Amino acid sequence: MSKYEHSNTENSLIGAVPDNHSLGSTHDEFKEGYDVLPSFENPISRRSFMAILSASMAVTAAACRRPNHKLVPSVKSPEYIIPGLANHYATVYMHKNAAQALLVKVREGRPVKVDGNDQHPVSAGKSNVFVQGTLMNLYDPDRIRLITVGRVQDKVNSGGFSTPQNAISQVVAGINAAKAAGKQVRVLIDEHCSPSFDALCKEIEAAHPEISFVTFPWMITDGAAEANKALYGVDAEFVPDLSKATVILSVDNDFLGNDKNMTWHTRNFSMGRIPSKDHAMMNKLFVAEATYSLTGRNADERIKLGVNDFESFLAAVHNEVAAHKGGAAISGYNSNQAEAAKSVAASLLEAGDAGCVLVGNHLSPMANGIGMAINSMLGSVGASKVFSSFLPYSNAKRPGIEKLRADVRSGSVGVVMFMDVNPMLSADADMRSLLAAVPTKYSSTYYDDETALLTSINFPSAHQYESWGDAIAFDGSLSIQQPLIAPLNEGSMSNADLLLAIAKGLSADSFANAATYYDYVKNRWVNVVHDDAGWDKALRDGVVASPAQQLSSSATMSALSTLTKAKNVDGMAVFITPSSTVYDGSFT
Repeated sequence: MSKYEHSNTENSLIGAVPDNHSLGSTHDEFKEGYDVLPSFENPISRRSFMAILSASMAVTAAACRRPNHKLVPSVKSPEYIIPGLANHYATVYMHKNAAQALLVKVREGRPVKVDGNDQHPVSAGKSNVFVQGTLMNLYDPDRIRLITVGRVQDKVNSGGFSTPQNAISQVVAGINAAKAAGKQVRVLIDEHCSPSFDALCKEIEAAHPEISFVTFPWMITDGAAEANKALYGVDAEFVPDLSKATVILSVDNDFLGNDKNMTWHTRNFSMGRIPSKDHAMMNKLFVAEATYSLTGRNADERIKLGVNDFESFLAAVHNEVAAHKGGAAISGYNSNQAEAAKSVAASLLEAGDAGCVLVGNHLSPMANGIGMAINSMLGSVGASKVFSSFLPYSNAKRPGIEKLRADVRSGSVGVVMFMDVNPMLSADADMRSLLAAVPTKYSSTYYDDETALLTSINFPSAHQYESWGDAIAFDGSLSIQQPLIAPLNEGSMSNADLLLAIAKGLSADSFANAATYYDYVKNRWVNVVHDDAGWDKALRDGVVASPAQQLSSSATMSALSTLTKAKNVDGMAVFITPSSTVYDGSFT
């Protein structure tokens, strides 16, 4: 028995005082020098670190403010905030064009914990590494805090600070000057899945023909969208339901590690890994990839491929399946993994319409087309099948980007505005030089990144937890994005609010019924989507069911010959894919 244990029942309760200590005594409780600040000679202790951290958190909590608009908690709670009592609010986070419905714990006006919304059919109470990283991004001290104007190109500390009204007036003047000179305006935006933001952009384009919006992702991954458009007439990425699959072939598709809908895929895939009385057999996963991924680590059989081998391997699997299904073979390929392809094809044929092939959308249209052709022969495409839904706003982006390239090269673009995109880091050398040569450049960003340093005015962009909005998931579910905290940085505003303010500056009578983007979203939600009574309910529940468009099972197989093939690379190749930890670098 140790000195802290007692045979006496009265003294054996949790929290009992040891018999060699007296109440109120601090004997040996803290080491000598615990309250001395750390230095190189006196390294920080765990106790000192926790003390400093607690003080920092207290200051942060005191500095936070609630948003001005009424928020509706997802559970019944007191009318006013009670110190120490946390509320939970339903909202949604857009990871590019994938909606992540959330339930966020807010303590005294400060978001402190993020979980998936258990009422949303896609999230189902789960989250992922990127969702958890959103809190780090919100409180990141490196976010820019003030609007910068008059900056000299590439000079971080040049220029001065401005008020939102003055900066917006300068942007409006710049756009009007470009319009008077016969020049066009291009606004570069990131991928999203917000119906209201899409409607706002279209209304601005209709009211001001000189303005065009271009979706400019960090990496162009049009392979799936181009293939699906050719085969099915649907310009979008398909989203599989892996709970309906018993045999899965993943060809460089890290659906467990970096897919935008990884939460959905992980949950459904895991369901097939748990044997039960009704489903005694587990699903089987084949992974063919060039780099070692999280999905590859969970494979039953992993096949190593080179960057030139994806199409030939898929063609080999396709031809094996076609030989049993009466389909036409694909010629012109010779796979060095023919035996592995034969084994995979046999398992897929045995699974029938519960077999599926997943191909990374960063691979060529031909690779994606062959994969979907195999799925069509297996019968796994169509209503209630593995492939029955597609991702909203996942259309091919390359045509719009190439049109932007041509317009800038011709000299017809006088103003370009960057909104949470960084093409000076992610674009090719030709595009970077073209955009840098545009006379007038503005930006709205979280950080002073490579692109922001080239702009004359840079607005601090608000985090999604500081902004109003909405989002749609691939199953049609709609969610309202309500702010959980007032903008932490002075002058911060959402891209939508900034665009609305610029549009009002260009035309005083535009958007007369929407003073802010909050009004715009609510008006659209009430008038177009739901009635006024549904607004509060949607805020509280975090989801409103809406039917999604179902895919047709018929495919134009002859369109395979029209798809673009991958370039054959001799020697060493650089193969770029999203990271399973920092994605495109935005979660660094």
